[in-house]
Amino acid sequence: MRTVRPLLVLAAVLAAAGCAGHPAGHPADHPAPSGAGTPTPSRAAVAWFDRVCAADDDLQTQQASTGTAALSLVPRDPNRSQVVHFVAVVRRDLQGTLKDLRAIRSGAVPGGDRVVAAYVDAVQGALSKVRRDERDARASGTDPFVLPYIPQRVARFVQDAVPHGADLPTLVAADRTLRQAYHRARRCRGSHPLTASATPTP
Repeated sequence: MRTVRPLLVLAAVLAAAGCAGHPAGHPADHPAPSGAGTPTPSRAAVAWFDRVCAADDDLQTQQASTGTAALSLVPRDPNRSQVVHFVAVVRRDLQGTLKDLRAIRSGAVPGGDRVVAAYVDAVQGALSKVRRDERDARASGTDPFVLPYIPQRVARFVQDAVPHGADLPTLVAADRTLRQAYHRARRCRGSHPLTASATPTP
C-alpha cells in the first residue's frame, strides 16, 4: 500500500489548514478477547485485515488532504492549468486506491467480499465523477467563472466515497475470531475505519 500521497505534498505546498471526512468506526477501541476459549485467527485473515485497513487509511488520508488542498485554492483564483493539475492528482490517487482494493482476495474472511465490494463501489463512483470534472476542467469551453469551483466539487466527491451496506466495524463486531484477526493486524492498530452509509450518495 502507498504511504505517501501526491495530494499530501500538494496540500503542504499550498500551506492550507483544515480537513474533512466521514465519521469512522472504532473497532480498535474494544479490547481484543483473551483467555481460555479465545479463538486463534488464521494468518490469512490477519493479512486480509491488514490490507483492508491500509486501503481504508489511504482513502481517509486522501479525503482529508483533498479537502485541505481544495480550500487552499479558493483565495488563489486558480487558472485552468492549476485546476487540471489538482483534479489529475486526485484522479491518480483514486485509481491507485481502487487498484489496491481490487487486489484484495476475500476468501480468508467470511463476509469480507461484501466489505471489499462496498469500498470498490464507493471509490469507483467517486472516480467516475472526478474523471467527468477533469474533462470539464480541460475543456476550453468551460465557463471560466465555474472553473475555480471544480476543486471543491471534486473534494466533495472524494469525501463522499464511503462504503454502503457493509463495513469493517460491523464485520468485526459480529465475530470474535475476526476481532482477534483485526487486533493482530498491524495496519488496523489504532485505526478507525469508515462506517457504511445506509444509502449510496447520488
